[in-house]
Amino acid sequence: HGYYLTPDRFPTSIHHELVNRPGGETTWLYLPNTTEALRDSIRVLENRQWFTVPTQRVEVSFVLINAPNNIVSMVYVNLFSVSGGRFHKQVVCGSFWVDMYHDSYRGVVLDAIWFLMVLRLFVIETKEVVDHGRECGLRAGLKKYLGFWNFVDWISIVTTAALFTLFLIQYVETRRIVERLHSYDFRVSSGWPDGGATVASIYDDIDSHVQFVQECRRIQSFYPFIIVLRLFKSFAAQPRLALVTRTLSLSWTSLFHFGVVFGMVTLSFAAAGMSLFGLQIEEFATYSRSISTTVRMLQGDFDWPFMRLVGRLEAGIWFWMYHVLVNMIMLNMLLAIIMDNYMEVKSVITPGADTLWSQASETISDKVATLLGRRISRQRILKDLGQYRDEDEALEKAAFMRMVTGLSEGQAEAELKKVHEQVEDDKKNAINMSEAWGQIGHADTKVKQLVRGMEEILIQTKPRVRVRARPV
Repeated sequence: HGYYLTPDRFPTSIHHELVNRPGGETTWLYLPNTTEALRDSIRVLENRQWFTVPTQRVEVSFVLINAPNNIVSMVYVNLFSVSGGRFHKQVVCGSFWVDMYHDSYRGVVLDAIWFLMVLRLFVIETKEVVDHGRECGLRAGLKKYLGFWNFVDWISIVTTAALFTLFLIQYVETRRIVERLHSYDFRVSSGWPDGGATVASIYDDIDSHVQFVQECRRIQSFYPFIIVLRLFKSFAAQPRLALVTRTLSLSWTSLFHFGVVFGMVTLSFAAAGMSLFGLQIEEFATYSRSISTTVRMLQGDFDWPFMRLVGRLEAGIWFWMYHVLVNMIMLNMLLAIIMDNYMEVKSVITPGADTLWSQASETISDKVATLLGRRISRQRILKDLGQYRDEDEALEKAAFMRMVTGLSEGQAEAELKKVHEQVEDDKKNAINMSEAWGQIGHADTKVKQLVRGMEEILIQTKPRVRVRARPV
């Protein structure tokens, strides 16, 4: 394909069937040679017309070894040729660490902690699946277990396993390349006395490894979003932190339908922008670039001096229609949708809800008291109560102490008090604002229907009066 537009990024995929062909062979320029020898080699290429009209891309690449920082780099200088006579230049550098744990043992400790935490999560989720299977059977247990947050946990586990595998591959390949570089001897023409490698082979290995490292980094860039989803799951345990997550959960249906309308409008303006500005402005030259540019304009990123080159009137109509409809109206509608659900969720939270620091202080106090043997952990309480889940009797203090072995009277009273307070809060907030308005609207509709029905009945049963003229 042609490079009539500036390439967005360095193309990592190379069509090897188009490389090193007769008339366009790969040429090696050895740096130990003198400058005159290098110029003679380039002049030979020029004389046999190595760069011809069909040539679309020329790549000059070389390896740099930064010994003080233990970094191996591959520098790519690419020249993209266009048949119209334009050239695009692009310089990209890809690197990898010679020692992947170059920051002493800190990286080893952090990676070990991360791996052990994910391994613990795997054990907990596996145990939960087994427990559900034993309790309800395989099919019913999986149906009961499967949920959005459990799915996020397994996505996190699978992604961690994939990243760990890629890390091992990267580590082994890095060590292999480093060992081959250590055995290099510039006094030997081939570079390696034992003949086990050549300059071309080690160059190809470094090139492939740099591309592999870049792909690994792209994959790693998605992992933080999975961590954020798992944090959202943890936020549900704290009512004030769950305010945001519950707002998003409550408004996702409205956001989806709003997104459909917003997407259609944006795609329409992007198509109009490509037709209007595509021949003059490179950022509107293709549909994908036009979509990206149109969305960026929502943040104020636009170049009006270039846009008005197609005509001040045409550009003004397109710009102000998009600015008023999308930026002023639709984005404010989006904000209204979120704020409406935010106020609804906030109204449910009681003024006396635990703050983050009070809940943390309580958790630490409970942990310390549990370690000192002054109280029983809540995990133990839930485990003992699980044996009586089928009983319908009201849980009083005496029954509570009988069900949980070793539970003190003071802890039983404190736990029951918290449960009663939570039940009362749930009763007070049984109907939120949105449900109340929905019920009021439903009642209003029914009343109006009843009034119309009564009016029709009165009209049908109304006595008729006959008026006759009597002759005098």
